[in-house]
Amino acid sequence: MTIFIVGALPGGGPRCARDPGYRRLSAVSLLRERLTRQLDHVNQRKQISLDENDMGTRATKKISERVVFAATTDSYSHAGVLFEPEGERARTLVIWLHGIHLQFCEPEYVAIGRAVAGPRVAFLTANTRGHDFGAWMRGENGLKLAGSGWELLHECPADLEGWLRFAEAEGYGNVVLAGHGFGGSKIIHHLSSRNEPMVRGIILASCASIVRDLLKPEYHALAKRMVEEGRGTDLLPWGARPGVIPSTVSAQVLVARERLHHDLYGDGQQPPALTRIRVPLIAWFGEKEVRVGQDNQQLLHSTAQNLTACPLVETKLLPGVTYLYTGVEDVIAKEILQWVGRVSPSGKAKRTSRP
Repeated sequence: MTIFIVGALPGGGPRCARDPGYRRLSAVSLLRERLTRQLDHVNQRKQISLDENDMGTRATKKISERVVFAATTDSYSHAGVLFEPEGERARTLVIWLHGIHLQFCEPEYVAIGRAVAGPRVAFLTANTRGHDFGAWMRGENGLKLAGSGWELLHECPADLEGWLRFAEAEGYGNVVLAGHGFGGSKIIHHLSSRNEPMVRGIILASCASIVRDLLKPEYHALAKRMVEEGRGTDLLPWGARPGVIPSTVSAQVLVARERLHHDLYGDGQQPPALTRIRVPLIAWFGEKEVRVGQDNQQLLHSTAQNLTACPLVETKLLPGVTYLYTGVEDVIAKEILQWVGRVSPSGKAKRTSRP
């Protein structure tokens, strides 16, 4: 079996390389085809040049790209790509978490990372256990079935803890957490119950799941029966998870939704997780994002009105932007840089110890 990982070309830009030390137990041929297609697409892009702004002149910037790995607090490993300015220490690290079914090396994420990284700012696009639809994670306790069809929200803080530890080990004391789609809900879930002094700001990028859940409740009885029969990892009928990218989930994911609703959306015993966020936050949607029965402006309003303890809240509708950000990566990069400029402390980079 041929094993592929994402590496870095000398000229900048990922590639597929053989490495028997890294075994990804999924459909390898499909992974190779997808990565090759994505990375060819990235390398054909014209270099993105941004205007001068308060973060410095970026048109002539030089950046390094490095494949990195982080250990989760439950002893699994995730991959990412770190974009840093060459020759200087960036003041702030933006950690970007992917959306449902996606992964750290999506071509749009790579293009955004290259556009963001520069004077004072580094960018890390990182995997979580929800990457792709299905994936095997390797750890000290063996293999664990994951991916968007099998991940459990209450386990996701182990991923964020791992990446924050990685950031600290790299010398970054100022972090902005950015979540695309369901990645944003993972950030809110984590920070609603944990104090992370190094996190200076949050970006919710096209994150509708923070205020509503689309999993169909009519499958709950079936899912519960499947779990009782020992078939909790079996998938529900296709379409059980509607949305921008319709799919399904395992029976145990739907059964665990009661815990998700309590943790994320609140109930009679506790308010929504957003009410416990005490870090500056910006949320946006693209004007071209289409959601059946959902209005993006209303989703932004619902998000903002629950941020009762947040010291700074901003919401935006971005013209000409779709959910995957294809072709508008420079627009997203500018929004990220502007937000980083607002929430990052002035002065030299400072390492912050985490409890």
